[in-house]
Amino acid sequence: MVPLEVAIPTFVCSCLSFLASSVFAVFYFLYPPERHFRQALIVNLLVADWINSLNNSISGAYVLSRVSRPGPELTRGPGCYANGYIGQFSVQAIDFNILVISLSVLLTVRSPRFVIEPPWWQVACVCALPWIPPIITANVALGLDLYGPVSGNWCWIQAKYFGLRYALTHGWRVLVFVTTIAIYTYVYIYLMRAYGRLGVGSTNGTYTTSAHRLGTIDDKSGSYNEHHHIRVRSSITTTVAHNQDTPRGSKEPNLCEEESEVGSFVSHQKRPSCSAASDTVPLGFVGHSSPATANTRISSAAARRRKQEVRKMLLLNGYPILYVILWIPGMTTRIWEAFGKAPLWLQGMQATTQLVGFANALTYAYNEQLLQRIRQTSG
Repeated sequence: MVPLEVAIPTFVCSCLSFLASSVFAVFYFLYPPERHFRQALIVNLLVADWINSLNNSISGAYVLSRVSRPGPELTRGPGCYANGYIGQFSVQAIDFNILVISLSVLLTVRSPRFVIEPPWWQVACVCALPWIPPIITANVALGLDLYGPVSGNWCWIQAKYFGLRYALTHGWRVLVFVTTIAIYTYVYIYLMRAYGRLGVGSTNGTYTTSAHRLGTIDDKSGSYNEHHHIRVRSSITTTVAHNQDTPRGSKEPNLCEEESEVGSFVSHQKRPSCSAASDTVPLGFVGHSSPATANTRISSAAARRRKQEVRKMLLLNGYPILYVILWIPGMTTRIWEAFGKAPLWLQGMQATTQLVGFANALTYAYNEQLLQRIRQTSG
């Protein structure tokens, strides 16, 4: 018999995740976001959330409807097998989607050649990868006749097959859990060392960062001012100013007041001090820009674009981090059960694992400025 202290919280959390994932699906089609590689990863994850939460909500409702009746709430049969199969398939799909998201963030941050906008067939292949291991393990468990009632609101691999539980599910989840923590620890350290403070905000555009703007455009006067830092092999930084409307006698900006976008994305070499930089003779260009200036402008634009793409991919951080936090009670229960039966209070806390879909839907709504998109469309 499933204790109500376990059945009720688990059912409520499953329903919350199902409703949140369903609302996400509706608003995603009504108010589609910008087309980006990360959107495919998010949709892939939330589809797995929706399947898992629907499956657990159905079995949870069935269990609660039979609490007052004598005998077990769940028995082995076609319905139990289907519930166990879908549960194994969907929950492991969530695990591997989290792993793919973590690896995508790592590749975006670490590799400058990572394709931000890959062709559709590459996106399809990446999205298909998280579903391959669940299909294999779910069918192996079905073929070995492992599914049956368990301590929760559902059917799954029975407790007597302890080793197969770890071989088919828990072992993989521990691997995803540890790998995700390691990846985000590395990403944080790498960003702090390589880029300094990299602001991450929502996709509507306001980010806080330690670097200043490379160029400014004054819409009122129509003037165009742009300052570039060119780093040459001798490590001497030269200021190049291109100003069509500014007189020759205007004051040139100090090197220490401008931070090049390019400089924030290249290896940190020894820079001259402010006093040394101030002795550098500024080169003024009026009229057509030189090839060096044009090349620098192109490099700066590419660096700015890459920095923006890194920020966008870092919006995926919330999904793995919340996954790790919400699965802490579940992982604690698994470790406890390896040595004996888990206490009732710990079994009840496992309900947080059913909130993963709810948390992912809220993360999407916040990161992608869903309310703002709705207001803009309605207004």
